[in-house]
Amino acid sequence: MTKGKKILSAMLSVLMGFTVCTSALPVYAADAPSQGMQLYVSPNGNDAAAGTLDAPLKTLEGARAKVREIKKAGLPAGGITVNIAGGMYALTEKSFELTAEDSGEAGKEIVWQALPGEQVKRRSKKLFPGDRPGGAGTPAGGCPR
Repeated sequence: MTKGKKILSAMLSVLMGFTVCTSALPVYAADAPSQGMQLYVSPNGNDAAAGTLDAPLKTLEGARAKVREIKKAGLPAGGITVNIAGGMYALTEKSFELTAEDSGEAGKEIVWQALPGEQVKRRSKKLFPGDRPGGAGTPAGGCPR
């Protein structure tokens, strides 16, 4: 794994608190950059929507697919900022992973952030293979490390 991938992976792990539990890490972000394309995600959105403020996407997975679609056509000047509205997001995959495919380019960054002052939380209604609630490595707070 390259250094850039390790850094991106670590930042996203902290940002989203990718644990399968109902208590989640609140995430706060700075103001969005003023340039580039803005995409929006909301628990009340729709993954078939455009990803605008008035028609946000529903899931992080849907936003990731939209970013990949845009990137294939060519990143816009200023890159892309994915603005995530506060609320609870259902985990639709065992984990949410951003790879090199999801990286920006020089001068065309791809930034994922919570909207200022809002809390983003992830949860799962089911256990995935290999998961054990309260298993080894689970601290008193209930979230695996």
